[in-house]
Amino acid sequence: ETTCAWIGAAIEHLRARGLSSMEATPQAVAAWSAHMAAMVEATVVKNKSWWVGDNVPGKPHKVLYHFGGFRMYDEEIQAHAAAGYTGFALA
Repeated sequence: ETTCAWIGAAIEHLRARGLSSMEATPQAVAAWSAHMAAMVEATVVKNKSWWVGDNVPGKPHKVLYHFGGFRMYDEEIQAHAAAGYTGFALA
């Protein structure tokens, strides 16, 4: 629900500025991935877990879930929105 609301607000932000696209920058993707990896490193699921794709042979070990909890996730995405969608290329 939070993510859907954030996406809706992002679309409104784009429309209000006459923009039509929003894409995460490579730097933001790398920073977010490192942040996600650092959070999972502090847990017991960091090794050989389906949470990071280790149950699928050949699949890269990748963290796709925010292990900081809902409050932290919401605060982080809202901070990016409040700052004008930092980490995104808007066009």
